[in-house]
Formats: sequence, C-alpha cells, structure tokens
Amino acid sequence: MKRFFAFLLILVLAFSISGQAIAASLDDAKNELKDVNKEIKQANEKLDKVKKQQKSASDQLMVLERNLEAKEKELKRLESKLAENLTILKQTEDELAIAEKELQQAYEDLEAVKQDLEDAKMAAKEQEELMAERLRVMYMDKNTSYLELLFESKSLNDFFVKLDMIKQMIAYDNQVLQDMNKTREDIEQKKRDCEYKTRDIELRKTQIEDKKAYLEQKKREINNERTLVSRQKASIETDQQEKERLLKELEKEKARISKELDELERLSKELEKKIKELTEKSKEIYAGGIMAWPAPGYSHISSDYGYRIHPITKKYKMHTGIDIAGSNIYGKSAIAAADGVVILAQYYRGYGNTVIIDHGSGITTLYAHGSAIKVRVGQKVKKGDPVLAIGSTGNSNGPHLHFEVRINGAHTSPWPYLRGK
Repeated sequence: MKRFFAFLLILVLAFSISGQAIAASLDDAKNELKDVNKEIKQANEKLDKVKKQQKSASDQLMVLERNLEAKEKELKRLESKLAENLTILKQTEDELAIAEKELQQAYEDLEAVKQDLEDAKMAAKEQEELMAERLRVMYMDKNTSYLELLFESKSLNDFFVKLDMIKQMIAYDNQVLQDMNKTREDIEQKKRDCEYKTRDIELRKTQIEDKKAYLEQKKREINNERTLVSRQKASIETDQQEKERLLKELEKEKARISKELDELERLSKELEKKIKELTEKSKEIYAGGIMAWPAPGYSHISSDYGYRIHPITKKYKMHTGIDIAGSNIYGKSAIAAADGVVILAQYYRGYGNTVIIDHGSGITTLYAHGSAIKVRVGQKVKKGDPVLAIGSTGNSNGPHLHFEVRINGAHTSPWPYLRGK
C-alpha cells in the first residue's frame, strides 16, 4: 500500500512539474512575444510617421501638378494673346506707315492745287485787265460803230478788209469772255479741290493720331503680357524644381516603406512561427462550420487575398488576407469569426492595432488596422463578439478591416472558411 501511495505521489509530482514547465515555457514565449511586439510597436509608430509624411508629399505633389497644368495652360493663353497682339501691332505699324505716306502725298497735292489756284487767279487777273482795256477803248470810240466803219470804206477791197477785221475783233471779244468764264469755273473748282484736300488731310491726321494712340496702347499691353509671360515661366520653373524635389523625397520614402514591408514579411514569418508555437500547446478544438463575416454590414472588398500591386510602393507583393471597406466603416466593430481564445491583442507594426484569435486545431484568425482593441490576451470569445474597432492604423491608406485566416501560423485564403468549402 505504501508503495502505491509513493508511486501515486511520484505521478502527481511529475504531472505538476510538467505542467509548471509547460506553463513556464508558455509564459516565456508570451514574454518574448511581448518584447518583440514592443519593438514592433515602436517601428510601427515610425512607419506611421513616414506614411503621413509620404501622404503629405503626395498631396503636395498632386497640388503642384494641378498648379503646373493650370499655369502651363495660362502661359499658352498669354503667349497666344501676345502673338495675336504682335500681329495687330505689325498691321497697325504698316497701316500707319501707309497713312503717313498718303498724308505726305496729300500735303504735296494740296500744295499743287494751291499753286494751280494761284496760277488761275493770275490768269483771271490778266484777262480781266485785258477785258477792261477793251471796254475802255470801246467806250472811247462809242460814237463809231462797226456799221459806220464799213460805210467809210473807200473801195470794195477796203470794205472786205474792214469786215474781216470787225469779225476778228468780235471773235476775240467772245473768246476773251469765254476764257474769263472758264477761268472763273476753274477757280471755283480748284477752291473746292483745296477745301476737299484740306478736309481729307485733317481726317487723315485724326486717323493717324488715333492709330498712334492705339499703337502705344498695344505696345503697353504687349510689354505687360511679356512681363506676365516671364513671371509665369519663372513660376513654372520654380514649381518644376519643387516637383522634382518632392519626387525625390517620395522615391526616398517609398524605398523606406519598401524596406519596412520587407521587414513586415520577415515579421509575418516570425509571427507564423510564434502562432504555431502557441497553438501547438492549445487545447482548443475548432468547431468547424462557416465562419461569421468579420465586418457586419460591409461587404466591399478593396483588396483581395493573393498577390497584388501595393498601393503605396506600387510593387508586386503578397496580400495575406482580405481588406473590407465601405462608407462610414471607421469605428464600426469587427467581430470574432468563430469561438476561440485571444492570443495576441496589441499594436503590431504595419498591421496597426491587431487581434489574433486561436480557434483550435491550428486555425487562427487575424484582425488588423483597428482604431481600438476591445479584447485582451487570454480572453475567451464567442462567435460574433466585438474584438476590434475598425480603423486605419499601421500601413493603411484608409479605414478598413484587414482579415486573415492562418493554419498552423501560415496564411491561407479566407474564402473557404467564410463561404464554405
């Protein structure tokens, strides 16, 4: 009997020591994981800062590009207007040169008309003097008529000679009268020509003065436009330099984020190993069945499971879960997809605020990028219990829930578990 009790005591002690060893081993793993997670949190805070800087640089770059596009469009408009005004300026200068030449010709024509008028006045004066002399002679011989002169002829020959002379005198008098009338008409016409030329010259002078004023205005406009074009070009050059600086900064930030993503992949593998170690000792048994949809009321998949182009680095990377997004999703509850025990509840670098639930049989689910964590490590949860407030912490472009299913720590497509095999 004593041997039996001794044997029983040895068994109890053995199981106690074994249990203590397992518990100690699990505690050590938890402590180690806690230390790693602390480092991960610090790195994540740094990554969040980088992400904000990158977003700020991206926003600045977008604004710059829009401003550049608007400024280049405005520059084209200014250059087009400048070219148009230069064409108008050239046409106006040509028209002004022609108008000034025509004005000079008009002055010359006016001088010629004035000279013709003076000549006509001189001719009229001579004709008037000649006619006056003729009238004076006729007045002096008023008692002698052409008929008496004929009757005084001494012979027939003398008669015809005097008759021919009288005819010539009458013809001369008539010609003088006609010349005088024509001269008077010429003088009147030349006066009208002078008046017309004078009015035409005054009009042309006014037109030329208007063209000169318009020309000066155009020159001022062109100088202003040239100044604007010069300023616009300088502004564009400044923006281009700023754009190049931002692009370099973005490339630098992308390289840093890419490095962080590589680190995340390494941490994901470490997490896979850690989950495997923790779940190997788990006594949980997966109940099976279709898992609950982790984001009730939201079904839009912004990024599916599998390889994808990363939204920030634009590199081809593996996406280890599904991203569920939607309007006003921020702050809404993410729920446990199945019964289980919480084995991780903390800020986990690029995953942000993260919860991992052990459902047993090596199956775990992961909920990431939360704005707040609603559970603690070791807590038992039921299917549908809130575990996380959806947010945008960690490496995230906006509010969404990142959901993963893992088997023995390794990520797998969640769709068979959410839809059924």
